Amino acid sequence: MKVIIQHINKKICIIFLLISAFPFFLTAQIYDTLEDLRDGNVYLTIKIGEQHWMAENLNYQIKRGSSCYADEKQNCNTYGRLYSWDVADTVCPAGWHASTQNDWQQLINYFGGTESAGMHLKLKSPLWKNQNPDDDNSSGFSAIPGGKRNHFNHSQSLGYYAYFWIADYSGEFAWCAFISCTGKNIEFTSIPTVSGLSIRCVKN
Repeated sequence: MKVIIQHINKKICIIFLLISAFPFFLTAQIYDTLEDLRDGNVYLTIKIGEQHWMAENLNYQIKRGSSCYADEKQNCNTYGRLYSWDVADTVCPAGWHASTQNDWQQLINYFGGTESAGMHLKLKSPLWKNQNPDDDNSSGFSAIPGGKRNHFNHSQSLGYYAYFWIADYSGEFAWCAFISCTGKNIEFTSIPTVSGLSIRCVKN
């Protein structure tokens, strides 16, 4: 009996250590929904740590500054719209804002840092080409590879990269977060603000 109790106590200690080191294992992926009253679109949302993120890319059409990948409407239905950076602060529903550097930093820290956070954010889906087998979407963030529209107005990288604008000001170039199909990490780079990227909204 004493041996059994010691074995149980050892398991409890291991579980406690895992939870302490990797709190994202507690993410239950319990989704809520958000209706955008401007157009009736309904989005899944997810609480990650103390943040509430959209679990889908924004798909709100505006007259200037947004488009579908390769100008095909079906791509908007699947991947959301691509936006130029200058409209990022204006397109999220009331009570929500386009993700900022601080938002991304909190998210990345919650999942162990830039070297591994990407695999916890990617949806396991055939939408990704050559997807990393370790991707688990344990966050519920459900990143998909919507590609981008580059500064020459050419659509590229569908299936291979997910790009998200960071709403903080940066001049003619702005920062974005991106995740590749094969990588486990998240990277940041500056890109011309006239480019078209996905937007994820965060609750205020």
